[in-house]
Amino acid sequence: MNDETLEKELTFTRFDRMCERYPDRTAVIYLGEHFSYSRLLDLSERFAGSLVDMGVKKGDRVLIYISNCIQWIIAFLSIQKIGAVIVPVSPIYTSFEIEYMINDSGAETIICLDTNFGY
Repeated sequence: MNDETLEKELTFTRFDRMCERYPDRTAVIYLGEHFSYSRLLDLSERFAGSLVDMGVKKGDRVLIYISNCIQWIIAFLSIQKIGAVIVPVSPIYTSFEIEYMINDSGAETIICLDTNFGY
């Protein structure tokens, strides 16, 4: 594999390769909980399946409106797995900024937590 190939490789492709090589190694520690590569792969594949069931397809723009947490990583990997386009949005953006991002990107799907809305 040459440098040009590595530059064009998606994060999910590299992640998938790490899952094959080191399935039981810790990939992420979040709030003291260890997530192995195989566990993250399982969670991201299941969420990718849910996105596909909702009608999200390759090339669709999907807005991630989540703070830095394990759910963000799962959403990121899932969107890449199905070939959709990730539109990351900071949860500290104002409603006007978020509306602009939605309209400008053409995102029709938004991934968020219920805590984004004060529930």
